[in-house]
Amino acid sequence: MGATPDGRPPLTRDRVLYLLEYDPETGVFTWLRPASNRMKPGQVAGSPNDLGYIYLTIDGRKYRANRVAWLVIHGEWPAREVDHENTDRADNSRRNLRETDRSGNMLNQRGPRADNRGGVLGVRQYSDGRFGARITVDGRFKWLGTFDTSEQASESYKAAKWAAMKGRIGAAYPGSSPAETAQNEEAL
Repeated sequence: MGATPDGRPPLTRDRVLYLLEYDPETGVFTWLRPASNRMKPGQVAGSPNDLGYIYLTIDGRKYRANRVAWLVIHGEWPAREVDHENTDRADNSRRNLRETDRSGNMLNQRGPRADNRGGVLGVRQYSDGRFGARITVDGRFKWLGTFDTSEQASESYKAAKWAAMKGRIGAAYPGSSPAETAQNEEAL
């Protein structure tokens, strides 16, 4: 990560650890040396935005706490997106963060978009009353079929989603146990 757009040097791991303490088990940052009189040492740092992501203000700039946690854990800024595996945007614990591309992050979506009238992820209802299912992986749509019920379409979507996630999860978490794999399947 080069200089910031305003010409300031990028935030470094050393600077973060000088100002803040990070607990990798809870994902919480606390101030060691607050940069403001409003903060006190030991006070929890950061606040959530309207989407639930925790933001930290460090040296007058806002940073997403999940990315700062990645910097602290790995010693470098993430090259791609940092995904919250359990979908809790405020949980910045080490076990909950993984680096992924946009497609991998979207596969972690658990609920339908706000504009989904049927309320079922990956499923839409047609005027004839039948239900279609499709999935997008790596920017490509894959048609899964037309079904008589939303439940059938949803099951098709979940199976395709798990198949797409399986390779990504295996690559991100080699040595996952069968119990963890079963738990991931249930999370879909």
